[in-house]
Amino acid sequence: MLERLHFEPGVMRYRAMDASEHLSRYLCARDVCRGGRILDIACGEGYGAWLMHQWGARQVIGVDLSQDAIDTANRLFGANDIRFEQRDALALDSGPDFNDRFDVIVSFETIEHVDQPRRLLEVIRNLITPDGVILVSCPNGAIEERLGHNPYHKSRFSMETFRELAQDVLGEASQWLLGVPHQGFAALPIDLAQLRNSTESAALLVQGADLPISPHVLPAEAPCSIDPSSCSYFIGVWGNRDRQAIVIAPQSWECFHAPWQSIESKKEHIAMLESRVRQERRSAQIDDERAKDTMRKLREELQHADSRLAQAEQAWKAQFAQAELAWTTQRAQMAAAEQMTALDLQTATAELQEIKRSRIYRLAQRYYMLYRRQDLIGQWMRAARKAVRKLRRAWRA
Repeated sequence: MLERLHFEPGVMRYRAMDASEHLSRYLCARDVCRGGRILDIACGEGYGAWLMHQWGARQVIGVDLSQDAIDTANRLFGANDIRFEQRDALALDSGPDFNDRFDVIVSFETIEHVDQPRRLLEVIRNLITPDGVILVSCPNGAIEERLGHNPYHKSRFSMETFRELAQDVLGEASQWLLGVPHQGFAALPIDLAQLRNSTESAALLVQGADLPISPHVLPAEAPCSIDPSSCSYFIGVWGNRDRQAIVIAPQSWECFHAPWQSIESKKEHIAMLESRVRQERRSAQIDDERAKDTMRKLREELQHADSRLAQAEQAWKAQFAQAELAWTTQRAQMAAAEQMTALDLQTATAELQEIKRSRIYRLAQRYYMLYRRQDLIGQWMRAARKAVRKLRRAWRA
């Protein structure tokens, strides 16, 4: 949202829509300027004060909080009966230079910028003549809310809140205006200078502001109907009725139709994208169904695997129990066998000891010792044994 028009060369490009929005507010005061002393609160760079002087004002004083804006206003639009001063709007009624009241006071798009909106209205009330004309405007808070936070604005108004506050301080307004954009066609003279432009200066705004053109206002299209929640700004008028202003800027057929052609192209592109989205959505739904079917099969297989695993675990536990029982039985048998073996060994040892104590064992041991001797007796013993073997084989034969 454009807060201020700048007229220094090269600072701001001329845009007809922005220019028409700002100029339309000042045009509401055109018919009440002649011969009057006018105060323009938050005058910016001074184009509005200059226009009101052109429309017949006896004296115009413009005040603004920005010293840069005042310097530019004095340089570009200053004149003998136009004065620009850097002043705080909330303290104007306490200054020595404002003892004389004003016939017309305008304050456009100012009230949302100050810390004390009521105080601004009180200053205007204190500085206006009894039969003077007041025009105060503010932007539509509903539109601002949709556009996002504006760091320059300290208050946000709806039509109702603005009207309630303004009329509580200034009394019943004589008229309420809604600032709205418009569309249409114009039949203009072929030699009209405004039909052609080759520059980009914002100063073009102040040219031709007094053209005797009276537009015919058609009803809005049904989808484009205007109410206080859908307009761009509100203007309250005190002291004079039948205020209105319509600002138009001619444009070529190509410029007029280019946005609509772009919109149609965008609509076709959007339709194509929507068709693609629908196709992709259907494809995604099919993929989703397939994925669900796959998940279902995997879940069933997992359930079967869990069942088989449970069965295998149960069989393993049974086999383990059987093996453990067999191992326990075998261990008991081995222990019994070991016990019997130990008993047999003990018995055999006892028998061996008994044999060793017998006379036969001692005779056999002596015989063996003689048999193993290497002397003549041993040789005779071995020879005798061989002879006995031969006699035994001969006898068996």
